[in-house]
Amino acid sequence: MMTKLITPILYTMLLCSSIVASGFLTPTPAPVYQEIRVRSGDTLWSLAATYADHSSTDIREVIYHIRKVNQLASAAELRPGMVLRIPVAVDDETTTESVYIAQQ
Repeated sequence: MMTKLITPILYTMLLCSSIVASGFLTPTPAPVYQEIRVRSGDTLWSLAATYADHSSTDIREVIYHIRKVNQLASAAELRPGMVLRIPVAVDDETTTESVYIAQQ
């Protein structure tokens, strides 16, 4: 009777541990950045428009990524002379392609 209870529990634990382990073994793509210095008159919208030009990425998405990477709570934090990291691409080690967030 005890064996009938332990066997399903062991199988469940084995299944759960293999699911958790598979998440840790999947390589995480490394982002690629281009650093720029903010000039007088630059806005997040104008910067994002520059880097999203000829890209299929929406400008609002580029703004989101710029704010996230540079930990900007709002566009008002943008100051001339500030160095921003622009997320340009994500290198995916599992393929030969890169996923572009913005263009260089």
